[in-house]
Amino acid sequence: MNLNPFLIAFSTYSILPMPQADWTRQNIRSAIAYMPLVGCVSGLLLWGWHRLCLLYIPYSLLFAIVATLIPILVSGGIHLDGLMDTSDALASRQSTERKLEIMKDPQAGSFALISLLFLLLLELGLWQVLAGSSGQVLIVVGCGQILARSLAVLAAGILPQARKAGMMYDMTAHLSKRRLTTAMLVLSLLLSVLMIVVSTIQGLAAVTISWLACLIYGRLAQKHFGGVTGDTSGFAVEIIYGSLLLAVAVAEIVLRQI
Repeated sequence: MNLNPFLIAFSTYSILPMPQADWTRQNIRSAIAYMPLVGCVSGLLLWGWHRLCLLYIPYSLLFAIVATLIPILVSGGIHLDGLMDTSDALASRQSTERKLEIMKDPQAGSFALISLLFLLLLELGLWQVLAGSSGQVLIVVGCGQILARSLAVLAAGILPQARKAGMMYDMTAHLSKRRLTTAMLVLSLLLSVLMIVVSTIQGLAAVTISWLACLIYGRLAQKHFGGVTGDTSGFAVEIIYGSLLLAVAVAEIVLRQI
């Protein structure tokens, strides 16, 4: 069994120490299919942290801060970087070519910082709402870590590449997009069903908003960039997950009032 694509995916999309992989072109092309598995690590850590706080650490703000940081620490902030670069490009209101150039600029602009601050504060507040939630709700959110990534990869398999270079292009340009999209579609549907079965109302809210956010992202990427890049895929992961978290928190608030 060839584990190199798995190792490359975790080396690229997480800070977890991995054995040395064989970075051949074929292995790199297959790695993107394993990217959603990084979400398993974040999801398990979120669930474990929630259980620990329920039993021993009854401080909602501390819980919320750590829960906000866990996915960032696991991924090394790679998806947040995509969010910031894409936000700068979208806010520029320039041509498609200029927007693609802006995303390659290593310096963060004001809109990048605003989008980062907005997302972190939003998630911090939402996690405070979810601090006393049931374990089933945390399973839904944990699965959302995987779903956000699988939907982002699904979009990368369906939409054209905006650039003819870069990591995302290397991973998808010569890959069987039919096989990739089929695998990600099946995974996303299975996760969606699982989330609804585990916690019906919160799961349904999370699934609905996640697929809707993915659809909106796809249209936005095509309109403003002519397709997807590694940065826009990171943007997708953050936006889908943030939307999912918002939907679950709103569902929790409504159910508590009934």
